[in-house]
Amino acid sequence: RRPPRSTLFPYTTLFRSQKETISFEDFEKLDIRICTIMEIEKIPKTDKLYKMKIHTGIDERTVVSAIADKFSEEKLLHRNMPFILNLAPRTVKGIESQAMIILAEGNERLDIIPGFERGAIVI
Repeated sequence: RRPPRSTLFPYTTLFRSQKETISFEDFEKLDIRICTIMEIEKIPKTDKLYKMKIHTGIDERTVVSAIADKFSEEKLLHRNMPFILNLAPRTVKGIESQAMIILAEGNERLDIIPGFERGAIVI
């Protein structure tokens, strides 16, 4: 006799549904690199927003990310983390964000994906 489905797949309901399928060619367009978080500060009058200065291995960029309620500045500062570099910039609270950090979400938590050396390309 099989155990109940909730025992076999206890986290199934915690994950979002799969997003729309994209072509392999579209996936290949993403430029994902390991970047070092050089500076980080909480954006005043917000609960979740950090302004980060990252070094990509080829340049420095500013990134705004809504993760301040999940991670302390100390946990992120000087960490090597994956970022998507070639998304179109977005302005958040008057600050142009020039990349997007990649984190793992599941099992009711958000976590850091271990990184490699700065500038490494994620394939």
